[in-house]
Amino acid sequence: MGIIELKNIVKTFPSEKVGEGVHAVRDVSLTIEEGDIFGIIGYSGAGKSTLVRCINLLEKPTSGEVIVEGKNITAYSEVELRAVRRRMGMIFQHFNLLNSANVFENIAAPLKNQGRISGKEIRERVEEMLRLTGLEDKARAYPSQLSGGQKQRVAIARALVGRPRILLCDEATSALDPNTTTQIIELLRSLQEKLKLTVVMITHQMEVVKSICNKVAVMEEGKVIEEGSLVEVFSEPKSSITKEFREKTLYRKEAIALAEKNKRNLYELTFIGEKANDPAIMDLVRNYPVEVSILFGNIEILSGVPFGTLTIDMKGEGKDILDAVAYLKSREIKVEELGGHKIEERKEERREEDKIWNG
Repeated sequence: MGIIELKNIVKTFPSEKVGEGVHAVRDVSLTIEEGDIFGIIGYSGAGKSTLVRCINLLEKPTSGEVIVEGKNITAYSEVELRAVRRRMGMIFQHFNLLNSANVFENIAAPLKNQGRISGKEIRERVEEMLRLTGLEDKARAYPSQLSGGQKQRVAIARALVGRPRILLCDEATSALDPNTTTQIIELLRSLQEKLKLTVVMITHQMEVVKSICNKVAVMEEGKVIEEGSLVEVFSEPKSSITKEFREKTLYRKEAIALAEKNKRNLYELTFIGEKANDPAIMDLVRNYPVEVSILFGNIEILSGVPFGTLTIDMKGEGKDILDAVAYLKSREIKVEELGGHKIEERKEERREEDKIWNG
């Protein structure tokens, strides 16, 4: 059993049209384990923000069950839900800070609203969060005096000051520039480790998912169309939308266009784990009469696992290229043809050659 379980969640909003509604979430079931940094990715309108608001029942599902820490909270009263929500922090794209309050007061606000924590404990907790988020020198500053990244740090500190076990992040980096996004991601990763958090990340940015998540679900039109570990989903995308997200980070469209324009024999090689250090290309050119040119290459770490891709141009006779591809696959390297002289065409050529040689 996960710390969060969503069972057949449906959320339909009323519509002006009689008998119809807007189906934001359609029969979604997910299990999020304790300690996960779980990414939910999709384009605008996919239903991901509605889904995350169903987790803390800011949006009540039309049907289905939300189970948090083993308890079905779907039918809880508002008083009962307030207690549950204290165990969940939430940060948003647009910060939602009180402009008339300084940083210290913004972070302290959730504790003051509880009304059962002493002034001394409030001060201690706020000072702890200021230190953890790197805002010690901004305690008396007002939101208008802060950068976007600093405002998001305040929002994170405010979400965590109540010491929740779960942190929900709804497009927390989409309003930030790339450099600030990287800093916020590093901060969230650090806080997740230090505070033993379970984090749910809602985003349309594949780079964010790659940088921090260990598991991912892909949404489209209110449905989860693919889910699994980050390495599984990124290395073996099954849906068209997941492939599209992946292509944006690997220059695949550029490579395919190059192959089609110049009729080149382009292949994308994928190396996972220890295979990222495999000298397969060196061994290939030693053992097979083919020429290999490296066009694009990248190695990164996904959830602690090395993940490498290499786009190559391979020149040679049809039979030799087929043999070279088979050799790479025998080394447990995924090989995908991107364009040019298709493998099926080479196989047909090979059959014709065999017919000639066999008389």
